[in-house]
Amino acid sequence: MFPPGGGGRQDDRPEEPGESSQSSGQGTTLLPQPTALPAGERLTVPAGTDEQAAIAEAAELVGKFSDEYGVQVASGLAASAVVETNPGADAKTLERVAVRKWSIGELRGLYKALAHYAPILGRRRAESSRAGHDQEVTMVGAVTFGLERKKRDLTMAGEYIGSHKVFNVCAPVLLAKGFGGGEREIEGTATHELAHGLLKYALPTFTERFGTWTADGKPKLADGVEPPRGDAKSPKADFEASVKSFLLRPEAFAVEGHRGTPLPWSR
Repeated sequence: MFPPGGGGRQDDRPEEPGESSQSSGQGTTLLPQPTALPAGERLTVPAGTDEQAAIAEAAELVGKFSDEYGVQVASGLAASAVVETNPGADAKTLERVAVRKWSIGELRGLYKALAHYAPILGRRRAESSRAGHDQEVTMVGAVTFGLERKKRDLTMAGEYIGSHKVFNVCAPVLLAKGFGGGEREIEGTATHELAHGLLKYALPTFTERFGTWTADGKPKLADGVEPPRGDAKSPKADFEASVKSFLLRPEAFAVEGHRGTPLPWSR
């Protein structure tokens, strides 16, 4: 069940090296230093798993997020971003926006999602058409849930908050099956949400090439362009669906349409 019960935010007190707690056969372990992470990042280690190996893999992945893609794991700041961007929400609701534990599958899926955008992230960004523009996503966090219209949204799998340059992975993603569940679910969700920030700049070019929508909600496409993907009702929705399909299901994308790639760096 999600979000985890217990009310307010998790204690941000750092655990001592090697400290862990047991709950229903699972250990909760602070990601080891040095990783330049704030205190409070925790990893769920399933029973029967080599704890030290899991911690080592998690630490390696977190380091790669930063070193390769310029994205820091900062769940405390990510949870605060939800609160700060929902000032009208009920205080009790805001108090329950909390940092939660990572799973190793989430970190693996996130790494795969970030890799899709490698040409415009981290050090490689300086060699791309986005050189000179601040990176739109610089933090990622694991939080209990996001808010929609000032209320808890127990279906929200992920959320990009542009004002804070943060992408949140919300607890409901752990039960979602839209991409098949597991690591693939994380990769798919993150790939979609990251596009909101990282590819927003390319939407005008996409719209110019493929078309737009009329005031009555009907597509007005450029000559020779196939219909919008799925149930897209706007250029933005069509663009996001095209990017997601191209990155996650490239073989099917090639068969279904003749658009080529929607990514501006892969013409």
